[in-house]
Amino acid sequence: MRFITEQDIRTAFIRTPFEVYHLSTDTRLTPEARQFLIDRKITITDEEAEQLQKTTVIEVREKPDIELILSLFLLSVSLTVESDPVMAEKLSMLYQQMQEAHLLRTAKEIVDEVENVEITMFHVLLPRGKELAVLNLLQTQLSLLIADELKESLNKTMYNEFRRIRWELIRMMKKILGGEAT
Repeated sequence: MRFITEQDIRTAFIRTPFEVYHLSTDTRLTPEARQFLIDRKITITDEEAEQLQKTTVIEVREKPDIELILSLFLLSVSLTVESDPVMAEKLSMLYQQMQEAHLLRTAKEIVDEVENVEITMFHVLLPRGKELAVLNLLQTQLSLLIADELKESLNKTMYNEFRRIRWELIRMMKKILGGEAT
């Protein structure tokens, strides 16, 4: 461990002025050196803190999206349980798989991107329109989560499972609409 003194920083600042001071993991600032940087409004960055902040941001961002989807699964099960118990059971199974994919971060297979089902006001006014609306919301939220995969490339197996679940939701929506649910 090495301590950086005010004199060390003052000398470096006179040679080449800087606005950000990068502090490596094996060094510390003396109180006087820290005050020197604060007085001149120089930002102090710590490598360890930067790494911790990056991982925290990713975890914080990912968790609410997945929790929202899980709660939407619960809502969709509650809406479908009376009108279609078989679909409610399938949704319940997908909910469990979603939890497993999030907690265990495993996937059984890679699923290609599938076509989208467009739900309009006409569809929502059908007898099973509420179910369609909730399934559409679930599918849309999953699509947004999958789109983030391209930006962040966090965990491919988890996102493959999300794609498979989205595909199942689209199949259910097609079945409600009277289409082919292959």
